Amino acid sequence: MRCTIEGVIFAPDPYCYRCPFGREYPGCDFECARYLEYVLKNEWHVARFVFEPVVGTNGIIVPLKEYYEIIGEIAEKYEILLIADEVMSGWGRTGEWFAVNHYKLKPDIITTAKGATGAYMPLGITATTEEIYGFFEENFFAHGHTYSDHPMCLAPVPAVVKEFKRLNLLDHVKRME
Repeated sequence: MRCTIEGVIFAPDPYCYRCPFGREYPGCDFECARYLEYVLKNEWHVARFVFEPVVGTNGIIVPLKEYYEIIGEIAEKYEILLIADEVMSGWGRTGEWFAVNHYKLKPDIITTAKGATGAYMPLGITATTEEIYGFFEENFFAHGHTYSDHPMCLAPVPAVVKEFKRLNLLDHVKRME
C-alpha cells in the first residue's frame, strides 16, 4: 500500500473501525503505526511525519494512545521531525489546549489556527522546539509574508486564552466528552 503525490507519501489513518489493513484491534499490533517504519526503511529521503492528532476531515478519527507511543518511538529511532497539525483539534476542542496533550508524544512543530482567535481574525501559528528555534536564530531563513505578525490578528489571542480560563472551557469540554 503506497500512495505518493509530488514527493509526499501518505500513511493510512489509524482507523480501527475500518482498518485499512483489514485487521482487528487488539490483534493488529498497530500495523497502521508500524507502517511509518516500513516507509522509513524503504524510502531514503523522509524528513518528517505530518499528522492530525485527531483526524478531522476523514471522519473524526481518534487514535488509541498506543498509536502515538509507537509513532514517537519510530520518529526518535529514525530521527525524523514530528509535525502536529492542530488547526482543527487544537485550542480546547478535545479538552486539552492541544490534542497531542492526550498522548505521550511531543511533536517538534505544532501548526494551529482558527481557535487561537476564536476564528474572529485570520491567524496561523507555528510553534517549535527550542532546538529548531535556535537553529533559525543562527541560520537566517529569508522569507516574508505581507501580513506577518499583524497586530489586529494577534490582538485576540490573549483575550481568547483569558476567556477559556474564565469560563473553564477545557473542563467543560472534558465533561461533555
